[in-house]
This record gives sequence, C-alpha cells and structure tokens, in this order.
Amino acid sequence: MEGLLDAQLFAMRVANNHFADIIHFLTMGTTLEGYTSQHKKQLVVRMTNFSIIASHLYKMGSDEIL
Repeated sequence: MEGLLDAQLFAMRVANNHFADIIHFLTMGTTLEGYTSQHKKQLVVRMTNFSIIASHLYKMGSDEIL
C-alpha cells in the first residue's frame, strides 16, 4: 500500500463469513441451499449496496461511492 495516499484511505475491512451468502449470490446468481423464500428476499435487500469487482467485495457508502 505504499502508493496509496493516506488522504484517500478512509476505511478497509476484511470480509468474514457473514458476507459469504452475498458473495455467493453476486458471483453465482443463486442462493445457498436451504434458503426459504423469506431468507431469499432478505438477501436481495442486504446485497443491493454490494458489488464484486475483480474478485473483491465492495459496499456502497452513504455518499454513493464504493
């Protein structure tokens, strides 16, 4: 990270297993097995602010910047 200016780095977090279902849905287009229709609806709502770019999971901020 030597080329990254401190002024540009706001926050960085490593995704844990909590985001596994979102990552799976965004990459495969399907939910994990055993999901009820209610769980599927909740997943769709949760994943709306997330994107996968070059195998990395990003969340849209409140300022609408990744």
